[in-house]
Amino acid sequence: IIYDVLAVNPKSLAERRGDWEKVVEVWYQVVDFLGEEKNRTEALQIMSRRVSLTPEQYAPLLGGTFLLGAAGNLEHYQVGTTLKSIFHSSQMVDSFNLENAVYKVSQKPEAYLNADLAVAVAKKHAPAAAVAK
Repeated sequence: IIYDVLAVNPKSLAERRGDWEKVVEVWYQVVDFLGEEKNRTEALQIMSRRVSLTPEQYAPLLGGTFLLGAAGNLEHYQVGTTLKSIFHSSQMVDSFNLENAVYKVSQKPEAYLNADLAVAVAKKHAPAAAVAK
């Protein structure tokens, strides 16, 4: 699994943390919206337009995409030794890229991955049962 993450300049995060918390909260709302079956048609219309496909063409792509909302971030944004961990997966991708000469120097994902913002917002957003995990 290769995770996409929101990358934030540390200076911007320090100076505008409240704004970044709002961005993360909106992301969690988007994932909630996409996860509700009643919104599927609208979601496919919106997302397919962005990539110049029909909703029918886009549907299989969405089916193969795993989006992390609040509960998913609480579960996966932890240090671990399997691909369920964003940290472990990122280390595996870094190793693959080094071995295959995609780049010559490790990107050191452990140095730039920081779960604090995602987890803090998730704990406010997620249902109590998800937070208790």
